[in-house]
Amino acid sequence: MKESSLKELLGKYKEKMDKVYYVALAYNLLSHVLAVTPVILFIELLVRKLANGTMTEGQIRLLIDSMINLRLFIVIPAVFTVLVEMDKQRDQLISISFIALGWFYSFHMREWNDNYIFNLALLIVASYKKDFHKILRYSIWIVSIVTGLCVVVTALNILPSHYDLIRNGRVRHAFGMTGPTGFAGHVCFVLLMIAFVKDGCLKWYDYLCVVILSILNILLVDGRVALLCAGLLLAGSLVKYIMQVKGWEISERISKPVKYVFLSSYALIGGMFMLLAGLYKPEFLERFSGNRILESFAGRLEPPHRLMQELSFSFLGNYYTKYFQAEHSFVQNGEYNFIDSSYARMYLIYGLVGFVLTMLICTLMQWRLMKENMIYRMYILSICAVFYLVQRGIFDPDYHVFPLIITANLLGRGDWSESKGKMTDKSGKKAL
Repeated sequence: MKESSLKELLGKYKEKMDKVYYVALAYNLLSHVLAVTPVILFIELLVRKLANGTMTEGQIRLLIDSMINLRLFIVIPAVFTVLVEMDKQRDQLISISFIALGWFYSFHMREWNDNYIFNLALLIVASYKKDFHKILRYSIWIVSIVTGLCVVVTALNILPSHYDLIRNGRVRHAFGMTGPTGFAGHVCFVLLMIAFVKDGCLKWYDYLCVVILSILNILLVDGRVALLCAGLLLAGSLVKYIMQVKGWEISERISKPVKYVFLSSYALIGGMFMLLAGLYKPEFLERFSGNRILESFAGRLEPPHRLMQELSFSFLGNYYTKYFQAEHSFVQNGEYNFIDSSYARMYLIYGLVGFVLTMLICTLMQWRLMKENMIYRMYILSICAVFYLVQRGIFDPDYHVFPLIITANLLGRGDWSESKGKMTDKSGKKAL
């Protein structure tokens, strides 16, 4: 059968495959956000109880892993996209190479059931020409509902909050998630996604939500980088609102360098963190003693610095035994080996290839926005770059669904701000 005939035959199933894509996307989002709650642990305990000794620990673990790995069902629409929807051979070759690299990492690190890059590759490829605003709405609703339910069941004592922490004599509440920073991060990214999809055309209640949640963060959660990002979101949105009300326009002389700063934001921030981690000295902590924010940042430089000294350079990464234990154990033994920064994680776990791939993907996200002159949305993604300076999750879709921008349709029918008045530049493209 000729290639054109095969495409025509499979093309008849495009609408059905789109439905498969959104089902698989929803499962990916749901499984990822549930993974940072005790739900998976409760499911495992329930399976043990129902098995009543008829299943071994290995069989139970295999069953749970199989449930989680159902998210790889996204491979079906991804393959369909490559075979049917991509017209350019270059796009097909790049997509196949990206998926192959992700699969290689899954095989290379199979002992730890690591499908992180493979899952990311499939999601990006499968999102080819999909409406990104619809993708965002899926993410906003799923993450909001799960996060909200965690708060409710915790408040009603249906789900005990085992992961509250005490710092400086204050309780940091996790609200049913596996850590206070996880709760603060998900709330922060819901706000960022809403601001993105509305293109900064926020209503008074949007601003009120940011302020209220920031206050709750200060009083109950203490997610510092999430609080900083919420503040940056508030400041940037207010600047855009004032400019629209006043009718001010940004000249090309100013907007061009700003866009290039945003374009390189991930490389600048990630590169800065890795440089500081490499140059880290114990005196850093002493120098910033008394300043809680800088002291906390300096403390997050120490583990990646130490691990980079202990591990040999690697193109594909070293999955350190101590690091693995710190990642998957509730008990810390010896030195603190948990890597908070997404940039350091991608280098230490996936090597130079993983770090370069991270910089490339994040820069491509900004490049897509820059081509459409979406400066405000580039600003939102730059805020995300700040978040991942000291937090994990740069390619977790429940946090960061924005990598799908690379292949998705940015100007789809789902743009919530389409009917709003927008500033335009001389070419007619949206400005800000």
